[in-house]
Amino acid sequence: PRLYLKFAFSGRSNCGKSSLINGLANQKQFARVSKTPGRTQLLNFFDIGGKMSLVDLPGYGFAKAPKEIVQNWGESVEEYVR
Repeated sequence: PRLYLKFAFSGRSNCGKSSLINGLANQKQFARVSKTPGRTQLLNFFDIGGKMSLVDLPGYGFAKAPKEIVQNWGESVEEYVR
C-alpha cells in the first residue's frame, strides 16, 4: 500500500500558516499570503508530488470578514477534521 501523508495547518488569522506552506514547498507564492487577516477563506489543498498534501485552513480570531462567513469556515474545518 502506498503511503500518502496529509498535513493540515490551523491557527489564528495572520500567524503565518500560508508562509509556512510556502516554505515547505520551497516556493514563494505556492499559497497566497497577505498582511490582512482572514484572506484564506476556504480550505486550500496543495498536492506535493503525489506523496503528500498540505492543507491551508482558514484562521480564527482576527479575520476581517462577516461573522456568517467566519462561522462557515468553522463548519468547513470541523467537517474536514472528522
